[in-house]
Amino acid sequence: MKTVLKSDLTLYVRIEYSEPVELSDFTKSMQGLSDDFKLRQSSNPSEPTKLYICELQKGSIVAILAPLLPLAGELLGNFDLVESYAQYFKKATDWLLGKDGKPEKMTQHQLNNISKILEPVVNDKGAQLNIGTINNLDGGQINITQTINHADAQSIRNEIRQEIEEIKLIAMQELEDKMSGKHENVLMYWAQVAPNKTTDQAVIESIWPNPVKIIMPNEIKKGIALDEAFPFSKAFLVDVIVETI
Repeated sequence: MKTVLKSDLTLYVRIEYSEPVELSDFTKSMQGLSDDFKLRQSSNPSEPTKLYICELQKGSIVAILAPLLPLAGELLGNFDLVESYAQYFKKATDWLLGKDGKPEKMTQHQLNNISKILEPVVNDKGAQLNIGTINNLDGGQINITQTINHADAQSIRNEIRQEIEEIKLIAMQELEDKMSGKHENVLMYWAQVAPNKTTDQAVIESIWPNPVKIIMPNEIKKGIALDEAFPFSKAFLVDVIVETI
């Protein structure tokens, strides 16, 4: 494919492979790269800065990409967008390889994108990914900022799994801390209740969207459930103490 779009600085992505690259792997890689770039560079979510293909070259898969504002239909000549993303990708992958510190505000979404970008290299023992920039104002000079081989890609993928698990654990702990303790004047409705049983469940949507086990003195249960003609058609303002395990 010949060059259709021109930009002062373009993103250079080269996938060297020893086995044919499955189309789904390449597509997933490019989707991850596109989404990751939008996350990093788009200050206005309603007008995201997207990456567009300028050129595809033969041999190893070489994709030359440039940012474009879709509503304006204009390529961006700003060096900072492409250069900063290339440097960010290097710092993020170096961190996952234990070579650098963690980038600021690294999210689970971004980690998943990096994992997708590496898909073709993870699945081919002889593959290698090169990411850099092309300076079109300087005769098309290529500057490779990061090179990742199969072993590196596997190591990064494993580290991403561990980081995501840690993010989930931290989020769950924060949620438990937020839920635990006393809550006053919250709206509760029954999901399950029966006489002489300890399997009662109720929902308090302001705390948790699903039914959870509830324990209360028999006289209170009698008043708001057993003596009510239609307990499941009513909601009750209650004070509760929430405990989590």
